[in-house]
Amino acid sequence: MSLKNYYYSVQGSLMAANRDPLTGKPMGFSRIGNVPELTLDIEVTNFEHKESETGARGLDLIINKERKGKFTFKMESITLENLALGLMGSSAPVAGGTVAAETLKVYLGLRTPLAHPKVSAVTITEGATPLVAGTDYTLDAENGVIIWPETATTNVAQGDEVTVAYTYGGYDRLDAFTQSSANERYLRFEGLNTVDDSRVIVDLYRCQFDPLTGYGLINEELAQVDVTGSLLADPFITGVGKSRFFVQRNIAA
Repeated sequence: MSLKNYYYSVQGSLMAANRDPLTGKPMGFSRIGNVPELTLDIEVTNFEHKESETGARGLDLIINKERKGKFTFKMESITLENLALGLMGSSAPVAGGTVAAETLKVYLGLRTPLAHPKVSAVTITEGATPLVAGTDYTLDAENGVIIWPETATTNVAQGDEVTVAYTYGGYDRLDAFTQSSANERYLRFEGLNTVDDSRVIVDLYRCQFDPLTGYGLINEELAQVDVTGSLLADPFITGVGKSRFFVQRNIAA
């Protein structure tokens, strides 16, 4: 046995991949982004037996009934794709386009959003009458919002129904809770031990993400999200001595 200490101070990249349902193999990894903390916690549930012969009721047998693992990491790259992992949802780009006739109601002194942000070439009509920008309404183009005046104008009154035509630019969209079950991914960590420049590689075969908590929409500092989940047994891993949960490889510099 070596008497040399292996001091450990690791930095690296955490990546995620979808699993091939037929083989369990990762279908190409993408980086999750900057992850300042990543931890694994292993839990064991035991059955404990006490002897009944001596009167001391001494513990004489422990059997592992259940083994499970949890993963936790801090996520600083708050992309919609990353958020979808913890929101049982999906993200996708929305291509720019045009809307010929979107119907809105007038609510004086309030803001009415359109179906899309980042709008341009906006025209609004009430019946056959075109509304006048700056008088009958104000446009917040980036957010895609019509702002109505405090009081009625010649062309606009409370509760009027208007028709809006516009174009909009592309954007990214996240829809939460669209999946019937929690998202599952194959996770891989590729790290560098900065003490001795050795490499550390950890493969987590089946990671089921818990629902996201603590997603701060308003921040004074750089936003971080705590992501947690469970390590599931991989049915494709077989053979004596092979873990069905995760494997770590250390590679000397």
